Amino acid sequence: MRPVKDPLTDKGQFLWSPGDIRNTIICMERKMHGREVSESEIDGWVEEAEAGYDLEELKARMGRPARGAEASQVIPVRLTVDELAAVMARAEREHLNRSEAIRAALAAWSHAA
Repeated sequence: MRPVKDPLTDKGQFLWSPGDIRNTIICMERKMHGREVSESEIDGWVEEAEAGYDLEELKARMGRPARGAEASQVIPVRLTVDELAAVMARAEREHLNRSEAIRAALAAWSHAA
């Protein structure tokens, strides 16, 4: 960083200058999912973005897939370390992720009532 004059106040302030940003970008690794990204791939993405995107297509594929006809609700739940460990142990035994295990437990509990 170096002092750059603020055009409104005419005072020197420490701001990012274009040269600093360029240096930072040049030093960054260009990897995606652990794989080196080539300059030609980046150029292709730039051309695609500049050509524009079909917003309806993007809206249709964004986010997680729906679990039902309506949007699901996120319900925060507090668990102790022991409760979470028990959920995760059972989930691992049954080859489920944490959300699937909790949903299965809720389904079993609600059907038993």
